[in-house]
Amino acid sequence: MQVNQKEGESLRDYMQRFNKATLDIDNVPDTICLSALLHGLKRGRFLDDLLENPPKTWNEVNDRSASFILSEDFQSSKRRADDKPSRGQEQQPRREEKKKQKVGEQWGKPAEFPKYASYIPLTLPRSQILAQIQHWVRRPPPPLHDSPRADKSKHCDYHRVYGHNTEDCQHLKDELEFLARNGKLEGYVQKPHAQQPTQTHFVQAYDRPQGQRYQHGGTQDAYQDNQYSSEQSRAYRGRPFNRRGQGPRTTAPNQKDRKGVGYAGIPPPYGTINMISGGVHSGGQSARARKAYARQVMTVNKNKPLKRPFEEAEWENTPITFSPADYKRAEGEPDIMMPHADPFVTTVHIGNHNVNKVFIDTGSSPDILYCGCFQKMQLNPSSLPKHEGPIYGFDNQPVPVEGVITLPIYVGSEPRFRMASVTFLVVKMESAFNAILGRATLCELKAVISQPHLCIKFPTPQGVGVLKGNQKMARACYQDTFKKVELAAAPTSVEGWKPTQLGQQTMSISDIEHRPDSVEQKAEPVEPVEMVPLNPDVPERTVKIGTKLTKEKRAELIEFLRTNQDVLAWTTDEMPGIPAELTVHKLSTDPTRRPVVQKRRLFGPEKQAAIDEEIQKLLQAGFIRRVEYSEWVSNPVLVKKPNGKWRMCINFTNLNDACPKDPHPLPNVEKLVERAAGHERMSFLDASSGYHQVQLLLDDQEKTAFYAGDAIYCYVMMPFGLKNAGATYQKLVQIIFKLQIGRNIEVYVDDMIVTSVRAEDHIDDLDETFQNLRRAQMKLNPLKCTFAVESGKFLGYTRASVTLPLECTES
Repeated sequence: MQVNQKEGESLRDYMQRFNKATLDIDNVPDTICLSALLHGLKRGRFLDDLLENPPKTWNEVNDRSASFILSEDFQSSKRRADDKPSRGQEQQPRREEKKKQKVGEQWGKPAEFPKYASYIPLTLPRSQILAQIQHWVRRPPPPLHDSPRADKSKHCDYHRVYGHNTEDCQHLKDELEFLARNGKLEGYVQKPHAQQPTQTHFVQAYDRPQGQRYQHGGTQDAYQDNQYSSEQSRAYRGRPFNRRGQGPRTTAPNQKDRKGVGYAGIPPPYGTINMISGGVHSGGQSARARKAYARQVMTVNKNKPLKRPFEEAEWENTPITFSPADYKRAEGEPDIMMPHADPFVTTVHIGNHNVNKVFIDTGSSPDILYCGCFQKMQLNPSSLPKHEGPIYGFDNQPVPVEGVITLPIYVGSEPRFRMASVTFLVVKMESAFNAILGRATLCELKAVISQPHLCIKFPTPQGVGVLKGNQKMARACYQDTFKKVELAAAPTSVEGWKPTQLGQQTMSISDIEHRPDSVEQKAEPVEPVEMVPLNPDVPERTVKIGTKLTKEKRAELIEFLRTNQDVLAWTTDEMPGIPAELTVHKLSTDPTRRPVVQKRRLFGPEKQAAIDEEIQKLLQAGFIRRVEYSEWVSNPVLVKKPNGKWRMCINFTNLNDACPKDPHPLPNVEKLVERAAGHERMSFLDASSGYHQVQLLLDDQEKTAFYAGDAIYCYVMMPFGLKNAGATYQKLVQIIFKLQIGRNIEVYVDDMIVTSVRAEDHIDDLDETFQNLRRAQMKLNPLKCTFAVESGKFLGYTRASVTLPLECTES
């Protein structure tokens, strides 16, 4: 976002324009707005105040700008009062004089058109000639305002106003006559057969001196003015001046030679826009070194010849050409598909490895080696020399550099190959490429790139070496780049669900369980378990129990579980939800933030079928409902699961940005693990779709709306991916197990472990836990619960009843 204060623009107008620009962009952080304001403001007291006392919020910026705006308005009104002329003083001549002066300064010449007694016949209508030589014609000053009585059916392309036709425009007629008499319209002037060729003295077409006069007589119009001598007139005869009067230029081409390129060829530029390039290969890391590097091209030593660091060998100047044969690739590889606009991605031998996905980037000053590739090359990170300062990408954002490493690279194939020692900057960031070779290396190799052929050629002692790009690899990198963007847009806290066979009448809890199959921190046993059916009529309903129980304890545990089956839920019909009196999730969106309706994303048939299937499951479970006219609408995001199926998430990014973070603290993991150690028996419990058992506040339900096929749905229960969902659930379990936490149960969000110091007390501890769950109407997922084991993994730490300290299994 770049909004610069214009010359003479008041602070009031600029702040209004800046605030309007920020409203066009959703969710712009205050820091970005402040940075853009500091870069766009012109020097003044307000800029100095912001730099001396940086504001903390954007509201503070607006409040502080108000006082400066009032001060500026007062001073402006005071100046106008002081400059107001006294009564009786004639103002009209001054106003007309200023108007003429302004027009003259704008166009660089007097705002008047000479009048002619006769006009040279032309070969085309004036409107057509104007369209073809519009870059040459001197434009009149724009009108101050449109006349309300102007005839809208007539339009002048020369004045760009309504009221008269282009062909009837007298000013255009006079301007074309002036150009014709000065040899500017050779291809448009009718040449009489009986007359002698007209001698024309060409003068400046755009810088006419004041006081000019034209004398008409016979076949010659002599320009009577003593500004140019006779020698100058002869020197420039037949050679028209350029637009700015800076010397002669060639005569414009004839009409037959203008093949769609315009009469005047390339129009003159309005100005020059320079480019600033930097980096480690552009003079050094310090500002002083870079300035000295830039001054080198501005210094010319006329007395001494230019010193060369080395003499070029003859083979270094070998001519390099490209032909259609360079579209071909090696046998077994597809040739280049045309047309294309693919990046140059290839394989380069770097160090001791063949590195794929190397991007050849002529716009990059440094050579880049990404940390992922650096680690795979098994290089020692501790030996990396430090690099002072970051590098900057196209968005002018700094990218930190981990270090610098010099490695040899080999390009080409034997015998025509080159070796170069390249200094790479090691950068830690996500990228579809492994490395980038910038322009410094290409210059060192004297490499010549042909982007259409995806081919690089460079001189070698044995001839011209060739390095060809891989079009398939380039398009794979292009696709990977967008995949990384999609994954980054997905909510990081959304968890996957484990698919099972969907029944005809009832929905299995596993079908709507949004948790990945393998999570290292998930509480689970590490010893063998057995599956025990609880209901003989439904043998597929089983639970897992430990195998190290005595026969008496095993029978007692099974009988306890069969008696308390109401706490277990195999289907969504058995989940009534947590009572609203106990807890309800509230979004607490910022009322000053505008609702966001994301642009709808379209999906292919496979992904859309996965979305439709998930919608049916959520509808059957009662977790979502259909909604219309919602002010907040998000997009679903599909993530590939390890089993090849799709997991549907909702991109609540905009909604989460509008919600303040709940500061409720989560338990200390180390203390939880420490308290869980030293127990003879333990059971790992898992709530059935724990988040979905918590109701969402009715007023906030429609804010969770999302696209799904041809309809829009919103959540009724608390979904995954919402900010503060974890904090809400942690508060809930702390209320449910308030009298047990730290004694015979440990809870971290939805990870629960029931512990017993003595094995014979474990069923009593389970009974107390089940009583609390029953009162809160929280249901357990029997497929993910394990009862009465001696060892297991909790929050990534493995613990056993007799093994201390705990063994950390986190990577």
